Amino acid sequence: MTTKLFTTIKDMYETSYMSIPEIASSLGISRQYCHKVLNQGGYRVAKLPKHGFADVRCRDKEQFKALVKDCYTVQELADKLEIPFGSARLWMEHHSVSMSSLKPYRASVHHAWKGGTFMHKGRRYISCDIAKDYKEFNPDFNPGRRYVMEHRLQAEMSLLDQPIPDGFVVHHLDEDVDNNEVENLTILTRSQHGYIHQNMARARALKDEDTSREKYLIKKLKVLAIQWGSANIEVLQLSKLLKNELAAPISDKEELVNTKEAN
Repeated sequence: MTTKLFTTIKDMYETSYMSIPEIASSLGISRQYCHKVLNQGGYRVAKLPKHGFADVRCRDKEQFKALVKDCYTVQELADKLEIPFGSARLWMEHHSVSMSSLKPYRASVHHAWKGGTFMHKGRRYISCDIAKDYKEFNPDFNPGRRYVMEHRLQAEMSLLDQPIPDGFVVHHLDEDVDNNEVENLTILTRSQHGYIHQNMARARALKDEDTSREKYLIKKLKVLAIQWGSANIEVLQLSKLLKNELAAPISDKEELVNTKEAN
């Protein structure tokens, strides 16, 4: 009788997810007697959180771990399980699930998220949560940084199709640093960039003396920036193409031709 009762209580506790008071009420016995039967059978009842006790997603370890991996925060986990935050943490401790099992945190799930862009010193920055492909695109980008300048992102991914090499900078053709459309961007060397901006400032100094000369010089400088930029982009793209071809393995046929020519 006791063995059969032990099996019944254990199944109700583990399979039906009933609490000891619920089992005792269902079987018409006292809670103390339930515990006595389980103790005699060598079964220890774990002290489980009150909230979520009857939820299979909380009680079943595999289901709980899968749910944790699909959440960014403990609060999100608690909301999905419809239990308090503290109970969600207790269930994590019960199943030995660490905080590192949660999804990698993304700023876009934060309650203060404002779209992932902000202005700083006249430059627009974009969150890497939005430009999530950028870190893969540019392996040299500091993985600890969470934002990238919009004009750099546009120039590298849409204009140049490669990270900007050292010694080159992005230039705004209309000199409006907030206009980061691809058509308004080009790539200049640092010396070219300095030359354009210095002479733009000199041309504008002529505004009060000779307006027509000012406009003429600014127009010529913009044309020069476009020509320099086009040449730089072409050279950088060609350099990338040659680098990829040189890195590619030589086929047997090409190797044979090279050997014959060498002889």
